[in-house]
Amino acid sequence: MSDDQQTFHVGDAGSNPAGDASTYKISEATVDPMSTQAWIERFWSKVDRRGDGECWPWTAGKRRRGYGVFHRGDQSCSAHRVAWEIANGREPPLHLMVLHACDNPPCCNPAHLSEGTHATNMGEMAARKRGRMHTKPESTVKGSAHGMAKLGEKDIPVILALVLWSGFTRKDVAKEYGLSGATVELIVNRITWKHVPFGGFAGG
Repeated sequence: MSDDQQTFHVGDAGSNPAGDASTYKISEATVDPMSTQAWIERFWSKVDRRGDGECWPWTAGKRRRGYGVFHRGDQSCSAHRVAWEIANGREPPLHLMVLHACDNPPCCNPAHLSEGTHATNMGEMAARKRGRMHTKPESTVKGSAHGMAKLGEKDIPVILALVLWSGFTRKDVAKEYGLSGATVELIVNRITWKHVPFGGFAGG
């Protein structure tokens, strides 16, 4: 589809769940003043916009893991986050990630992108068996052997028992152990520290 056939309407993603690129037109009123028509057109000129349901690869510079990099003023932005921003008319909150339904880091098709938490991303990674823990399991350091670990194997059964059996909230447990709520969520859902057996749960 050529540029004269395809314009981009910022803020209309909700009314266009299929991600039809032809409905994305630039609306200055809904975009930050820095996001001029030239700025947005420069962004899309670096994207290989294919069919609506296909991945739209970023064609310019990329980070080590394949995520596109777009330079906006003095900022270096992740290209897929910028694509989501253009399609939705707002920047995603800093505490949220922009996730790929297609598991393809260079993809900038707004139809393949959604907001999500780190815990959501880790859960999807485990469900789809992607990431280093699945592609290179022999090189993945588990549990307390990891230099950044705040916990030991003996803490995991206690955390699981507190949440699953004793009625403590994840927030309470996170505060007690100096962890984030997302970290506790991953432990309880047996996504991280799953090598530690607990009750009827087998270690992974």
